[in-house]
Amino acid sequence: FRALEEDIKNGSSEAKENLRFLNFLKEPCEKLAAATPPEIPAILPELLNYVRMIWSISTHYQKEDRISGLLRKMSNEIIKRCQATIDLSDIFAGKVETSMVKLQQCIDCGREWKRAYQKTVRLLSKNTDRPWTFPEGSIFLQIDAFVQRCCDLLEVCQGLQQFACRFRGQAMPAFGGTKAGEISNSIYEIEDNFLKNLSRLQFPHVDYDILDVRAPKWPDHFGAFKNQMRDLE
Repeated sequence: FRALEEDIKNGSSEAKENLRFLNFLKEPCEKLAAATPPEIPAILPELLNYVRMIWSISTHYQKEDRISGLLRKMSNEIIKRCQATIDLSDIFAGKVETSMVKLQQCIDCGREWKRAYQKTVRLLSKNTDRPWTFPEGSIFLQIDAFVQRCCDLLEVCQGLQQFACRFRGQAMPAFGGTKAGEISNSIYEIEDNFLKNLSRLQFPHVDYDILDVRAPKWPDHFGAFKNQMRDLE
């Protein structure tokens, strides 16, 4: 019984200490949960400093699996905040200018998160005998995939800019000469082929959320789309 009582006391002490240290993260995490992608990089140094402090002085939370778990949660929240700004229906409706800005903001945000983490790793390796040696893949696997997904969608937008002027409501250039009609028809045919190819990135061909990095079929669908794009070029 005494051994059980001691285990309960130790468990209670550990829980109290963990709660005390995790409370430091409450305010910056609330900021992160309300931030837009351009606002996120300014929040990261504070968040990482608190995680570094927990790693350095906490008795019970300074374990690799717990700290890497915290960092993964931060990665997931950053993905969530970025996903909230991207409207796939706008992209496929041809509203590419605003979509391209948002996609680039998400790409920059994801890359800045990785840079901020790597900077913290370097600081710890210089200033402490307990550096972070977590495999980066365990923390950044999903956010790297999300950044790549945004890069893919940026290519879709660029394709719409290049091949789908009429679809996007833009006036076709005027061609002179005896072959004007032939040139215009050729451009219309290219656009029709592009839009047919684009439709294969939409429902029912794509029956999953494109922004979900856990969806395994996207690389195949996007690869086929890119191959068709090369044929049009």
